[in-house]
Amino acid sequence: MDTPFTYGGKDYVLVDTAGIRRRARIEADTEKLSVSLALGQIERADVVVLVVDAADGASEQDARLAGLIEESGRAVVVALNKADLLSGAAGGKGAMSAAAKELHFLGWARRVLISALRGDGLGALLDAVGKAAAQHRRRIATSELNRFFAEVCEQYPPTSRGGKLVTVHYLTQGGVKPPTFLLWANRADLVDDAYRRFVVNQLRARYGLAGTPIRVVVKAKSGGRPKKARGRRR
Repeated sequence: MDTPFTYGGKDYVLVDTAGIRRRARIEADTEKLSVSLALGQIERADVVVLVVDAADGASEQDARLAGLIEESGRAVVVALNKADLLSGAAGGKGAMSAAAKELHFLGWARRVLISALRGDGLGALLDAVGKAAAQHRRRIATSELNRFFAEVCEQYPPTSRGGKLVTVHYLTQGGVKPPTFLLWANRADLVDDAYRRFVVNQLRARYGLAGTPIRVVVKAKSGGRPKKARGRRR
């Protein structure tokens, strides 16, 4: 059921999902139905709040669901619930650190301590949701991307494969929700995943984009004069 509400002068719609319990506590068929229903709701959301037990840490099921959320391209905030059961600041710091390790592939997602029982952390959670939503729909000017990518290519051009020359021409932004960037090269098939991950990491280092996944899609461009921002494999 959808629940519209206003907080801090901003309007939200909470799209609730069926609870997904730990695998050891449920039957397989029921679990599959719960996950299917949850994924259907995720498709309707801009930002997904993944609720994890702060005391017990992320379960295998939490990690699996987190992976599916990332694949869906939604912005994410990790809410560490039951913070009232932790031992002060040290306990909270430990829970945040554990969640970072257990959900390492969501390293770009903000993590917030909350207590559903006491209502603690609501303001911080909604602040993180708002920031994640803003980054999820963020656009970066092409001129700025050209300057950024010229520096990237100078630092680390694509590596060689089979002695074939690869020229990277330029980077453009192709869309938002999530931010999607098009990397244009003469041989798209020779630009490997490691280089795409490098570009993603450089984009985060320069622009932040915390709370949202980033997509880099390699496109083939042949002929014509390459743009100034380019990297040539030697």
